[in-house]
Amino acid sequence: MILDRSVNPRGVSRETADTDSQFLERSLASVEWDALRATADELGKPLVCGECGVFANYLRSAPNRQLIDHELVAQCFREHVAGLKACGLVGALYWSYGNPDSTPDDENPALLFHPQYGRVLSETWAGQR
Repeated sequence: MILDRSVNPRGVSRETADTDSQFLERSLASVEWDALRATADELGKPLVCGECGVFANYLRSAPNRQLIDHELVAQCFREHVAGLKACGLVGALYWSYGNPDSTPDDENPALLFHPQYGRVLSETWAGQR
């Protein structure tokens, strides 16, 4: 079963005070999430997030706003991935726009340059089978 985004064509906007988990829960409630979870449970199938990643270029902090703060990126990604798990997903696939010309400063960094993002995924679902 694929989530049908046409159910909520306007989408769900993030409120400033939302935690990542609150935003994810509200987003999932805007599509046929309950039916998807029920079908997956009935079939004994896990639910996996098919695409997650970071746009690191939005996460810069003082004193040097020219540099991406990869510790802040990892912290935000950890909150997002924990929210996915809290919503009942059992895993996620990381994506990036990596290519042969990728660098550590890409806005959507490859795990090759920043393995801490991969550790966020493995630590979140460690021990889960």
